[in-house]
Amino acid sequence: MFTFDHDRARKIIDALETLGENAQAGSNYLSGYTDISFLDQGVINLLSGAHADLTTTVTDQMDHLFEYFQSTLSYNLIDTFRLYRDEEAENRDKLRALEEYFTAEDNMMDDRRDGVSGDPAAGTDADPFRAREDPTSHFTEVQLSGSDIPRDAETPMGVLDIFSITFFVQTVCHFVGWYPLEAVGKRIAGDWTAFAKCAKAYRNLADGVDAIARNLRDHVDQLEQAWTGNAYAACNVAVYAAANDIQTGTAEPLRKIADQYEAAVDAAYQTFRDLEPIIRAIIDAATGIGLIRTLGKGFKEGFELLTKHTNDAVERISEFQATISALSSDLASLASEFTKLEKVGAVPPILDQYDKA
Repeated sequence: MFTFDHDRARKIIDALETLGENAQAGSNYLSGYTDISFLDQGVINLLSGAHADLTTTVTDQMDHLFEYFQSTLSYNLIDTFRLYRDEEAENRDKLRALEEYFTAEDNMMDDRRDGVSGDPAAGTDADPFRAREDPTSHFTEVQLSGSDIPRDAETPMGVLDIFSITFFVQTVCHFVGWYPLEAVGKRIAGDWTAFAKCAKAYRNLADGVDAIARNLRDHVDQLEQAWTGNAYAACNVAVYAAANDIQTGTAEPLRKIADQYEAAVDAAYQTFRDLEPIIRAIIDAATGIGLIRTLGKGFKEGFELLTKHTNDAVERISEFQATISALSSDLASLASEFTKLEKVGAVPPILDQYDKA
C-alpha cells in the first residue's frame, strides 16, 4: 500500500529552506539594480512611478516564495510526516483509507511521467535531496556588452564644427572615456545604461526562479525514496502544480518586465539622439562661441530657426512621453500577472481527511 521512512523524508525540509533562501537571495540581488535615482530616470521620463511600484511588487512576490518554502509547504509536510510517524501503528486502517482516497492522484502522477523521457530525480544516501543546480548562480553581476548599450558612430566633423567649442570639448573627453553630450542626454531622456542593467537583472532573476522551480520538482520526486503510495502521489502532483505556478506566475512576468525595460533603453537613447542637435546648440549658446555660427544670418532668420528647433524638440519630447506612458502602463499591468501559491491544498490535505475519517 505505502511505505514511509521518516528520517529520510524529514530531510526535504532542509532542501525547502534552501529554496527559500534562494528566493531571498534573488530579491536582494535585484535590489542592487532597481535603485534608479530620479535623475537617472530622466526629467522627461514618466517611468518613475511604475518603476517604484513594480519594484515593490516583485519584492513582495519573492518574499512570498520565501514564506511558501520555509513556512507554508514545510509546515504542511512536517504535519503530514508526523501523522505517519506517530500514528501509523494504531491508525493503519485510516491511512489505508487515505491511500484509497488518493488513487486518482497516483494515476495523474504516472500519466505525467509516462509523457516525458528520463527517470524521476533521485537522491543518494549521503545527499537524498541533492539540488540539480544552484539558482543563485544566475544572480551574477550584470555586464553590458556593446549590443546592450546603443551608441551610434560619431558624426564626422563638419566645417562648422571647427568653430564649435562643443566639438573640441567632446573630442578631448572621448579620449578619457567621458561623453558630455551623452551625460546631458541621460539627464533629459533617462539613463539607458541603468535601464539596460535593470532589464538584465530581471532576466537573470527569472532564470534563477526557473531553477528554483526545477529543483522543487526534483525534490518532490526524490521524496519518493522515502515515501510511496497514493498519498505521496497526491503530494507529488500538487507540488508539481506549484512549481508550474512559480514559473508561469513569477518567472514569466519577470521576463516580460525585462522586455519593457529594454524598450525603455531604446526609447531613451533614440530620444537623446533626436534631441542631440538641440543639446549641442544649448551648450554652444551657453559659451557664446556658438554665436559665430550665426554671424552670416539675419536675426529674424536665426530666431525662426531656433523656434523651429524648439518646436521639433517639444514634439519629440511629447512623443517620448507618450512612449514612456505606454511602457509605464504596461509595467503596471504586469504586476497583476504575479500569482500567489495556494496555501490551502498546496499539499494533499491528509490531516483534514484524517480528522474526518
